[in-house]
Amino acid sequence: MNPEAFALLLLPRLGATVLQSSLLVAAVWALCRVLPGLPAAARCRLWWLVALQLVVGLVWSAPVELPLLAAPADPIVPAPGASIGPGASAAGTFAPATPATGAATSAWTWPQLLVAAWLAGVVVAVVRTLLGLRTARRILAASRACTDADVLLHYAALAEACGIRRPAPLRMSDAIASPQIAGALRPVLLLPASHAACDGDLDMMLRHELAHLRRNDLCWGWLPALARHLFFFHPLAHLAVREYALAREAACDAEVLAQGRHSPRDYGRLLLRLGARAHMPAALAGASPTFRILSRRLAMLQIPRTSSRALAAALTVAVAVAGVVPYRVTAGTQSDSGFMPRPPAPPAPPAPDAPRPPAPPAPPSGPDMPAGVTGLHIIDDGSSARAYVAFDGSGHVQAHGTGRDVETAHRQYRSGDAMAWFRRGEEAWVIRDPATLKRLHALHAPLAELAAQQGELGERQGELGAQQGELGARQGELGAKQGEIAARHAQRAARAVARGEHGAVDEELEQDMEALAAEQRRLAERQKPLAARQQELGRRQQALGERHRALAGEVERQVWQLLDAAVADGTAVRADG
Repeated sequence: MNPEAFALLLLPRLGATVLQSSLLVAAVWALCRVLPGLPAAARCRLWWLVALQLVVGLVWSAPVELPLLAAPADPIVPAPGASIGPGASAAGTFAPATPATGAATSAWTWPQLLVAAWLAGVVVAVVRTLLGLRTARRILAASRACTDADVLLHYAALAEACGIRRPAPLRMSDAIASPQIAGALRPVLLLPASHAACDGDLDMMLRHELAHLRRNDLCWGWLPALARHLFFFHPLAHLAVREYALAREAACDAEVLAQGRHSPRDYGRLLLRLGARAHMPAALAGASPTFRILSRRLAMLQIPRTSSRALAAALTVAVAVAGVVPYRVTAGTQSDSGFMPRPPAPPAPPAPDAPRPPAPPAPPSGPDMPAGVTGLHIIDDGSSARAYVAFDGSGHVQAHGTGRDVETAHRQYRSGDAMAWFRRGEEAWVIRDPATLKRLHALHAPLAELAAQQGELGERQGELGAQQGELGARQGELGAKQGEIAARHAQRAARAVARGEHGAVDEELEQDMEALAAEQRRLAERQKPLAARQQELGRRQQALGERHRALAGEVERQVWQLLDAAVADGTAVRADG
C-alpha cells in the first residue's frame, strides 16, 4: 500500500475512534458519578473496555453502519464507453471534479504529514517505555531473594488462601520504597528492604499485591498501555487509562478489606505512610503515583458498596456491546429514509404516488471534438498548474485539465492516431511514442476496471429501483382506492344515520377494504427483500468508491512521473503554438 493510500485509510479511522471513545468516556464517567457505590472491580472493567474500544476502533476494518442520515439521490451510472479519470466519480461522460494534484505538486501531502507525525509520536512513546523497562530490569537484577523464614511462610500461607498455586518469587530491593510487582510473563514481587519484618503493615501490603496476582492485572494492563501509546495525542485516552489504574488499585484495596483482617482506618494509615511515590514502568505498586490519586483512594475506602453485582454485570455487558464495536453513521437507503411509500392503514386517506427517481442530468456540452472521438472525460476545475490530454486512437479521450486544454490539444491531434499532450504552467509538450503512450493508458486500466464494476453495480441498482418504483406505484394506486372506498362508506353511513338505521354496515365495502389491505401487505412484503438487496449493493458501491479514491492519487502520481521522464529523455517534444 502506498503512503497516500495508507494515510487516507488511517486518518478517518483515527478520527472516528477519537470521536466514539470521547462519547464512551463521557458515558462511563457519568455512570461512575451517578452510581458512587459501584464496586471498584466493575469500574475497572468499564474503563478497561474504553481502552479496548480505542484499540479495536483502530484495527477494525468494517465498522457497523448506522443509517441515520438522509438517503442520497440515486447514483448516476456512467455512460457506456466513458472513461473515469483519477479523482473522478461516476457522474457521467463529461464531469468536472476536484483536482487530485496533491501528489503531483508536493512530495508530502497533508494526510501523509499527519500520519508521519502520528507515527513519530508513537515511536517516541514506545522508546520512553523501553527505556523505563530497561531501568526496571536493572532494579530486578540488583534485588536479592528474601531469606526471612517468617516472611516466606506468611507469604506462602496468604498465597494459598488466595488460591494462587504458584506465587511470584519474593525478593528484596533497596531501590524501591513500596511493594511492587513486575513482569507480566514471569512476575516478581519486590519488597522494600525497610519492610523486611513480618508485621501488620507487611501483611496488608502482601495481601494487596497478591490480589493483583490473583486478578492477573499485569496481563490485563497491557491493553490500556497500548491504547495510551497509540492515542498519545488524545487527552481522554490518558484520562481513561488513569481512571483504569485507579480503579484497579481500589479493587485490590477493597479485596484486602473484604477479608476482614484489617479495618479501613488501619489500611488508610498504611496508604498515608506509603505516600505518593513513582513506581517502575509496567509495574504494579502499593503506593499511589500522585497525591490526588492517594486522596481518591482514601475517599473510596469510606464509600460503601451499594450497587449489586447483577447491576455491575449488566452495565459491563451493555458497555461492551454498545460501546466497543466501531460505528459509522451513513446515509440510509431509499427504503430506510421513507423514499418508497408505506402501505396506509385502512381506511386512511389515499397515499401519494411513489416519487420517480430523478432522471440523470444531461452532460454539459464540451469543446468540439474531432471526427471519430466518441468519449471525453474532464476531471479538473481549471485550478491546476499542470494538465494533460491523452487520445488512445480509438475515439476515447482522457483529460486532466480544462476545456481550453482539450481545445489546445485538438490542434495537435491527428485523426485515428494515439497522442498525449500535456503542459506544466505555460510550457506544453506532445508525446507520440507508442511505447510511452501504451504505458500511459495502462496506468488508467485499474481505474477503468473499477469504473466498469461501479457501472455494473449501478445498473443493478437501477433495475432494483425500477422494481421498487413499480411496487410503490401499485401501493399508491391501492391507497387511492382505499380512500375512495372509505369515502363511499362514510357517505352511506351518514345516510343510514339520517334514516335512523344506526349500526348499519355495508358488508360489500368492508370486504373490498379488507381485500385492498391484504394486497398492500403483500406488496410490502415484496418490498423488503428488494430494499435489503439495494442496501447491500449500496455498501458494495461505497466500497468500490473508496477503492477508487485511494487508487486515483497513486495513478495521478505515476502519470506525472511518466510524463516528466518523457521530457527528460526527449520522448516528449515541444507542442506547436
